[in-house]
Order: sequence, then C-alpha cells, then structure tokens
Amino acid sequence: PEVQHVTLLLNHKDVQLSYFEYVQRRINALHSGDDLKILEDGLGNNKGEQVLRYSQRFKDILEAWKKNGFKIKKARVNFIVYWRDEEKHIEVKILLPEMVLGK
Repeated sequence: PEVQHVTLLLNHKDVQLSYFEYVQRRINALHSGDDLKILEDGLGNNKGEQVLRYSQRFKDILEAWKKNGFKIKKARVNFIVYWRDEEKHIEVKILLPEMVLGK
C-alpha cells in the first residue's frame, strides 16, 4: 500500500537560525510537545505568532513532498535547544519541530 503519512524531524539546516534571535519571548513560552500552527513561511504558536521560518533547503524539500500529494497536517515542538551565533557571539534558543505530512 502507498504511504499516507510521513513524519519529518527538522534540524538546524531546515530552519532560519538567525530568525530566532527576534522571537525569544515567544519561544520561552513553548515546551516540547506543544502544538504549532502551520503558517505560509513557517510555524507559529497557539496565538498564530510566527516562531520559526523555514530555510530555503527545507522549502525545496517541502515542495517535493507537495508534488507527491502531501501537505502539512500538523506540527509540534520536538526540541528547544541553544544555538550559538559565532558572528554575533550570542546564544539563542531555537526550535526544532516535528511535522506530520499526509495525503
């Protein structure tokens, strides 16, 4: 039988790391397992405020899945970890979500 659902675990290469510096307050309110809203260019919290932007690499991956008839059904917080921006010498929390795609 044909696959109907796929789970994707996003990593550092799938998100715009620099964006997280601007949404720290929103990320501080999230915990692993929290549901995320599906937005045009990323994911949002339960208020619909954007907390994550997709990298171009992940947009291409997502587009390939869409061409095969899949779309994002749900997303949730998988990990919240610290990332160090070596250029700015700061550490910020970043969000690495889990997404379920379905036909």
